[in-house]
Amino acid sequence: MMWLLLTAPLGFAQDLAFCLDEDLDYVGIPKNELAQDLNCNGIEASEEEAVDLGDPLCAEQIDPATGLPFPNADYYVEYKAFGCEYPVINNDADGDGLGGGQIQIPPDAKV
Repeated sequence: MMWLLLTAPLGFAQDLAFCLDEDLDYVGIPKNELAQDLNCNGIEASEEEAVDLGDPLCAEQIDPATGLPFPNADYYVEYKAFGCEYPVINNDADGDGLGGGQIQIPPDAKV
């Protein structure tokens, strides 16, 4: 996948983020050479902060490959702002490790 469109509340700082495949070359936009960046924040998944697995919302999001909850912020939109409220775990249809699709965040979302 190539992109993640966030529809965010009240002009949230980042309405649109791009995750680019290493085969693409857009002028002015750096290529994405990360192995996994599902939340399109430019941070390699292995370097993302751990999520609070004591939070039931985080604990219920289970990785089918491991049978364990998804361990870090790469699997969620703006984890520091929204916790595990908006997972991106189903936004990598082509399996390239880069997220793509739309996530709608309602205007009254708790930040």
